[in-house]
Amino acid sequence: MASPLTTTDKTSYLLLCDNFAGDTERLSRQLYQYAFKRIITVNTPQRIMPLLARDAFDVLFLTIAASSLEDAEHIRLIRERFCEAGLPILLITEPAAAQVRNLALTYGANDCLNKP
Repeated sequence: MASPLTTTDKTSYLLLCDNFAGDTERLSRQLYQYAFKRIITVNTPQRIMPLLARDAFDVLFLTIAASSLEDAEHIRLIRERFCEAGLPILLITEPAAAQVRNLALTYGANDCLNKP
């Protein structure tokens, strides 16, 4: 099955953050299969800002646990430096994390996906 993404999109520089290394690695492999070759992974939101200061990422995939309201705060801090168009943030969270999801969207996440 062909990817719905264009070749131009596949040159994007992606930053993936998930507290569970296995999930980050799995998502990284899936994106790599779609020909995304420039992927950096981290396992704590505290490592995001130093990376953003050093490199120009095209998209941030951020996983936040249902019980982690303080992790949503990182989105607000990112939005102080980067607009939604300048660094899209795709939130990945558990279906039961409605409060965290709503807070993250309020702080500036572009969109949200439910974690399987």
